[in-house]
Formats: sequence, C-alpha cells, structure tokens
Amino acid sequence: DAYWEKLYVDQPAGTPLLYVHALRDAPEEVPSFRLGQHLYGTYRTRLHENNWICIQEDTGLLYLNRSLDHSSWEKLSVRSVADAPTDLTSLCRPRLSPAHRLPQGLPVTHIPS
Repeated sequence: DAYWEKLYVDQPAGTPLLYVHALRDAPEEVPSFRLGQHLYGTYRTRLHENNWICIQEDTGLLYLNRSLDHSSWEKLSVRSVADAPTDLTSLCRPRLSPAHRLPQGLPVTHIPS
C-alpha cells in the first residue's frame, strides 16, 4: 500500500503526518520507513536520513521533526511556482526489518508538546 501526504513550508516541528500500523513477526524487528524513489533522484538531501521525518515506534506516527523553512527547501532543491503553496508529495512505504538497526549516537526523537 502507498500513503501520500503533503508537507508545506513553515509547518512546525512536531506536525503529525500520518499513522501506520504493522504487526511484528519477531521482537527484534525495528520499525522504519522509506520515502518514494522520486525523492532519491531529484533531491540532494533525503528527508528521512536527516531527521526531517521521524517515526514514533509505539504509536506508528510519522511526524515532522524539524520545521521546513526556506533554507530547508534550498537544501532540498525544491522549486515553487509564484503564488502557489510550496509542497512536497512523497510516497511512504513503512516496513519492519530484523536487519535494520538505527545508527549509534543518534538522539531519541519525540513530538514536542
């Protein structure tokens, strides 16, 4: 299945994007997600590899971890049309994988209150 969500410039950190649900087959599986292939070839920075989008393991919530301001868009090479809201549409494919491990030393992320 595919899920679509639009992100807009100046959405605040903590903005919920969507909920996903998956059942674990084994306790060692770790939740992760992948954004659509079109992001990989078009943008120099991958949203999920730079902690712009994170997943909350216990709820399945994908959320915006950092505000997407204009300097963020420059890093992502996104162009907007005059007088049109700048958005980024991405395909999200949640998955569970026993082989996927989070890199050491990354801070634990949470949704700000």
